[in-house]
Amino acid sequence: MSLIDDIYNGGYYPAELVRPDSDTFREHLEKAEKLSRQLAQNLSEEQCALLDEYKEETAIVTDLYNLEFFRTGVKLGVRLLLEALDKPSELPDIHT
Repeated sequence: MSLIDDIYNGGYYPAELVRPDSDTFREHLEKAEKLSRQLAQNLSEEQCALLDEYKEETAIVTDLYNLEFFRTGVKLGVRLLLEALDKPSELPDIHT
């Protein structure tokens, strides 16, 4: 099966496969989790629910930004490919 078929049939989820693997990412993730725990300890139940709702909405906004970044990146990649294929004669012939 091709990648196109996998994507169409729901068998490929890049968002689930890609996760930053850097010390900087882990550092900020741990800090965010620590701050979230600290906040939860000092907030009322109602405030915790409001914080959770805020974090969910922030995650949605981030996902929407990421979708636009992805779309823009794919479009740019395709434009670069089309430009490269459109003018092959501008490249030196490496076979002579």
